[in-house]
Amino acid sequence: MKGRKMKKAAALITAGAALISLAGCTVGTNTAVAVTIDGYKVDAGVYIYESFRTFNDALNRLSLEAGEGEEIDTENIKELKKKTVDGKPMLEWIQDETTRRLTQLVGIERKFGELGLELSAEEQAEIDYGVSSQYEPNEKMFKGNGVSEKSMRTVLENAYKTDKVFMEYYKTDGGIENVKEDAVKDFYAENNARIKLIEISLLDKDTSEPLDDEKKAEAKDRATDYYTRLKSGADMNELIEEHEAYVAQAEETEPEESGTETSSEETASGSNSDTSGSAGETSVSSAGETSVSSAEETSVSSAGETSVSSAGETSVSSAGETSISSAGETESGNSDETTAETTPETTPETTTDPFTYETVVHSATLAEDEKEIPDSRYVPSKKSNEELFKSTEPGVHLIEEEDKIYVIEKTDIRARMKEDDLWTESTVESTLYDMYYLDFEEMLDGWCVDYTVSRNMAAYKRYDPFKFDTSDAAPVNPY
Repeated sequence: MKGRKMKKAAALITAGAALISLAGCTVGTNTAVAVTIDGYKVDAGVYIYESFRTFNDALNRLSLEAGEGEEIDTENIKELKKKTVDGKPMLEWIQDETTRRLTQLVGIERKFGELGLELSAEEQAEIDYGVSSQYEPNEKMFKGNGVSEKSMRTVLENAYKTDKVFMEYYKTDGGIENVKEDAVKDFYAENNARIKLIEISLLDKDTSEPLDDEKKAEAKDRATDYYTRLKSGADMNELIEEHEAYVAQAEETEPEESGTETSSEETASGSNSDTSGSAGETSVSSAGETSVSSAEETSVSSAGETSVSSAGETSVSSAGETSISSAGETESGNSDETTAETTPETTPETTTDPFTYETVVHSATLAEDEKEIPDSRYVPSKKSNEELFKSTEPGVHLIEEEDKIYVIEKTDIRARMKEDDLWTESTVESTLYDMYYLDFEEMLDGWCVDYTVSRNMAAYKRYDPFKFDTSDAAPVNPY
C-alpha cells in the first residue's frame, strides 16, 4: 500500500495556517513574474506562496531524518542553510521543488481545459471561503509581501482542478484509466480492519513501572479468560462492558483494601500515552485512522477520510490524517458481578448497537517522504497492527506487548462496505487516492516533461524563503 494521500484541495486549505505566516518580501517591477513555464507567466505572489509551503516540507523532511533526540533549530538560519535535502543544499532543493510544483500547476491548467472540465458552483464557493478565511484576517501582511488575493486564489483553485483531473482519470464510473470498483473494494478490505478490543495494562497506573510478577500473572490470566471465552462464541461487547465494570469496581475498592498500592485490576484500563480510560473504551489517537459506530448519518468534507462516532454520525477531517476516538462509551457493567453492589434498584443498561466499541484501523504504510514507518502510525500498536494485517480473514487475537495485553476481535469489513455505511463516496475517493495518487503525479510530470522553464533569477534571489519573517501572523481557522 502506498503512502496515504489526501485530496490536494484539502491539504492546501489545511496548510493555510502555516502559509499565512510568511512575511518580509515585497514585489518589485522586475520581479513581478517569478518564472515562465511553457509561456505561462507565474506571478511572484504564487511563487512566494508555493515556496513557503515547500520550505515547510523541507523542514518536515529534516525532522523525519533527524536522529532520536535531535531537534531542528528553525531559528538558526545560518545552520539551517547548511542542511541538505535529497542530497541538495536546502535552498537549492526548495527552489527546484517549488519550480517542479509550479510546472505541475501549469500542467493541470492545460489538462483541465483539454478535458473540458469545469468547477461547480459548490466548489467555487469552497474556494471563496478558503481564500477569505486565510487572506482577509491578514490582508495587510499579505499585500505588503506581494501575495495578492488573486495569487492565493490561483493556487487554491488549481488544487481543486487537480482533484477534478485526478478523478476524471481514476473514477470507477467511466474514468479514463478504467478502474473497477471491485479492485478499489479489494484494496480497502486488504488495508483496513474492523476491530473491537480490550486493552489490559501491565504497568502501575500511578508510577508507570512494570507490575510485579503476581499482578502481571493476574492480568495475563484475565486476558486469557477473555480470549478463551471470545473464541468460544462470547459477545465482545459484553466482555468489554464486563471488563469496564471490573476495572471500575477495582478502583472503588482499592483504597479500602490496599491503601496506595496498585493492583492489576486497577491497571487493566490501560493507562499510557496512546490510550486512556478503561480498556473497554478503546480510546485511540492516531493520524489517518477511522473510528466507527453505527454510521447512519454522513457528513463529508474535502479530505476524504471518514471518522464515525457512537452516535451514528460520520464526520470528515480536512487534514487527511483522521484521529480515532472511543466508539461508543457505555457505562453498563456485568449484571452478574456488579448489579447487586452498584445499582441494586435498577436494571443495568445493555449495549444494543452492534457497532458500539468498533474501530476501523488502517494498515501502517510508508509515506513517500519517509524512510521508515513511525511507530505512531501503527494502531493500536506495531505488533498488533502487523498481526491484524497478516490476513484479511476475521479472527480473535491475544497479543502481549511489553507494557500491555490486547484482546482483539477482527470482524468482516466487507459486511459494512455499503453506501449507507462505510462505503461512502468520500471513502471511495480517499481509497482511490491511496491507490493511485503517486501514479497520477508521475503521469502529471510526464505531461510537463517538454515544457520550457525560464526562471527569473532576480525573483528567485529576492524571494529567499530563509528571509521570511514568521513572527507576526494572525491566527486563522483554515476550516
